[in-house]
Amino acid sequence: MKSLFKRILFGLAALVFILPPATAKVTLEDVYKADEAQRAQDLAEFEQYKRDYSYPLEPNESSTPSGQVVEFSTGGETTSVITKTLKPTNGWVCSLSKVSGYYGRGLKGTDAHVYQSGGYWRLKSGRASCGGCAVSAKAVCWEVD
Repeated sequence: MKSLFKRILFGLAALVFILPPATAKVTLEDVYKADEAQRAQDLAEFEQYKRDYSYPLEPNESSTPSGQVVEFSTGGETTSVITKTLKPTNGWVCSLSKVSGYYGRGLKGTDAHVYQSGGYWRLKSGRASCGGCAVSAKAVCWEVD
């Protein structure tokens, strides 16, 4: 029994140490071909992600548009607070579409928002005291039925 075990062990050792290791040449084309299906799926998911999250929000467009779309801006970046009256709340929907600016010392973030007040939509941007910051904002309003 010991002799059989020794022979098997010696045979396995001979296979491991005497036979050369098997190698295969793998090219970049082989890798691309093996990965092609996964890459196609990843690209499709990425395109869907871009459609869902990367593009600016826009109103739904129908074949027969019934209302108009109007864009408003507070102008260039400024250090003062600007409030603009947009459209009446009756028959219109407004939304913040863009905010830009730069931070000054002590500023924790820009401030811009669209809100309803006195029957109108209003766009407000800027901070009263922000240590040298500047803010600009844009809003878009859609006429609704």
